[in-house]
Amino acid sequence: MGLIDEIVNAAMDKDTPLADLLRKVKVASRRLELPDIEQWVGYELNGYPNDVDLPAYREVVGRLQAKDWDGSWKPVFFQNPEISSLADRTAFRQSVRELEEGISDARDGFIMMSVPPGKRQAICEAIGSDTEIAIQLPRSALLRPLEATRNRVLDWALELEGRGVKGDGLTFTRKEVTQAAQSNVIITTNNIGTMSHSQIQQHSGGRQNQENEIDLDALKSLMQLILARAGELDKSSEKIAAADAKTILTQIESGSPKRSILRDSLSSLRTVLESATGSAIAADLLPKLYPLLTPLGIFLGVPLG
Repeated sequence: MGLIDEIVNAAMDKDTPLADLLRKVKVASRRLELPDIEQWVGYELNGYPNDVDLPAYREVVGRLQAKDWDGSWKPVFFQNPEISSLADRTAFRQSVRELEEGISDARDGFIMMSVPPGKRQAICEAIGSDTEIAIQLPRSALLRPLEATRNRVLDWALELEGRGVKGDGLTFTRKEVTQAAQSNVIITTNNIGTMSHSQIQQHSGGRQNQENEIDLDALKSLMQLILARAGELDKSSEKIAAADAKTILTQIESGSPKRSILRDSLSSLRTVLESATGSAIAADLLPKLYPLLTPLGIFLGVPLG
C-alpha cells in the first residue's frame, strides 16, 4: 500500500490518533517536496508560535468570564453586540495532542481557557476592575480544530489520489512529485489574526478605571436614596436593605472605608434588589448600583459599558 492510501485510511479511522496521522502527512509532504504542507503539519503537531497567524478553524466562541471576589466565575457582557462577540472569541495555539488531553480533562463538559495578557488588560480596563479573565468553552469546542484538521488531511489525500499520486511504500516518482505540486487542495488558508486591544477600549462606554477607585460620592448618594425608598420593599427585604445602606454610609463617613465590608454589603443589596425585579425600586436603582460594583471586583452577568 502506498503512503497516500495509508493516509486516506487513517484519516477515515476515528481510532487513529490525529498526531499519528499527521506524522504520515509530514513524511509524505517531505517526499513530495511540499514545504507549506510540512510547515502546517509541524504547527499542528507542536503548537503555533505567537507570531504565526492561526487557521480560521482554530477560532472558537465561548463565554467571557471574570472571577468574582468570592472566587466564583461570573459571565461578563457588553451592550455593544459586536464587542461582545469579539470578547467571547478565542483561538487555540496548542498542539493537537494538548487539545485531545484538554477534552479528557474537561469538567462538567466545560473548560476554562485563559486569555492573552493584552486581551485581559483591555477587558479589565473596559469593566473597571483588575481580576482574572477567562473564556468558558464547551468540551465540544476542542473537537472543532481536531475534526477540521482530519478533514483537511482527508481532502488533500483524496485530491492526490485523484491525480494518481499514491507512492510506492514511502517513495514517490518524479511524476508524482510534479502532480502533487499541482494539487488544488490547499489546507493552510483562511488564517485569522489576533483580537485588537483598542477595539474593546473604543467601545467600552468609558468604563475604564485602571486604579479600581470607588466613587464614594455616588455611593453615598445611592445609599441615601435606598434608605429613603426602602419602604417600597417587603418588610424582610426592607430591613436588610436599610441595614446594608447604613453600614456602607458608616464606612464612608469613617474616612477609610474597608473594601471587604463595602463588598459584602453591596453584594447583599444587589441580591435584595434583584429579588425585587419588576418593581419600580429595582428598575430605578439597579442601573445605578451596577456601575459601583465592578471596582470592587463584583461581576454580575449584566451589560457593562
